[in-house]
Amino acid sequence: MFSFIDHFLHLLMGIATGRFVVQGLSMEPTLNDGQRLLISRFRSHRPFKRGDIVAVNGLDDTKLDYIKRIIGLPGEHVLIRNSEVLIDGSYLKEAYLKDDESPKNGLVSEWTLMDGEYIVFGDNRNHSNDSRKFGSVLDRNILGIAWFRYWPISMWGKIP
Repeated sequence: MFSFIDHFLHLLMGIATGRFVVQGLSMEPTLNDGQRLLISRFRSHRPFKRGDIVAVNGLDDTKLDYIKRIIGLPGEHVLIRNSEVLIDGSYLKEAYLKDDESPKNGLVSEWTLMDGEYIVFGDNRNHSNDSRKFGSVLDRNILGIAWFRYWPISMWGKIP
């Protein structure tokens, strides 16, 4: 009886969550290279929100999965100008960024998002391949929300 329950719970956890290993520096200081996360695959509990950290795939020809933060939501106009992000004309406050981590290249990027489109950036903007390179991300390419860090043990807990 217990083996059936254990097997069922293991199967349920595999369906409900995915495991993700952070690779690279693009989400520092929030997430670091080598950390391991659980990704919630449940999409019906709430729509994606600005600030959610998500796993995404299908951004380029490499077929790699990425971990990024949602910045722009469907229906919004997103503009990067003078190293700042404007959403529908208002500056986005991003407390999770280091003061020196806004893009320094002076380029202007702009998107008007349709239904099911999102803009995703890494928190370490000067070292991140993200929507500035790949463009908007479609809803179907978002694997789920990163919600729990399980490695290293010293960082165990819910992702802020």
